[in-house]
Amino acid sequence: MEFQASDFIDVLLRAKALGYHAPSGVTVLPHNFHNAASRFELYYESYHLELREFLRTNGILGTSIEGNEEATVRIRLSEGSFSEWEPPTLFIAGTLLKEKPALLDQLLSAVETFLYNKFQSAFEREPTPMDIVEFHVVKLSTASSTYQMISYRGAWKNNKLEGLQAFGKLVRKK
Repeated sequence: MEFQASDFIDVLLRAKALGYHAPSGVTVLPHNFHNAASRFELYYESYHLELREFLRTNGILGTSIEGNEEATVRIRLSEGSFSEWEPPTLFIAGTLLKEKPALLDQLLSAVETFLYNKFQSAFEREPTPMDIVEFHVVKLSTASSTYQMISYRGAWKNNKLEGLQAFGKLVRKK
């Protein structure tokens, strides 16, 4: 397993610069949010939107940059398959982790379940230690007041993502 933390763009300013709303709660950012030249270049992988719906049905609420879920049609969907993995980037708003400390564990558990189910449906088998998963979490760093992207890259072990609890500790720390 591998974790990496790096600086990320100011999510709120970037959303506004693209003509969208600042996200709140937990949301899945468009794949190229950080470098799209305009709002018309933004896109989601289709399973990123499935992940957003899965999070909502599991009690993890947030808003999208589009303002409401019906507006997502304004952002084109990539036609890539799950086997052509593009890791999702999950945004956690402001002080949400301080206000709801259990939210991160709930979020990581939901992401793990979603990825496990998605993996099984895409490949018709359980994941093995050779199957690698990546995803990113972006949050405002309380120490530096800048946005940080913390990346997870790990394998499956006994149908669980290896090191997910340690990753959660790193996300809290940053």
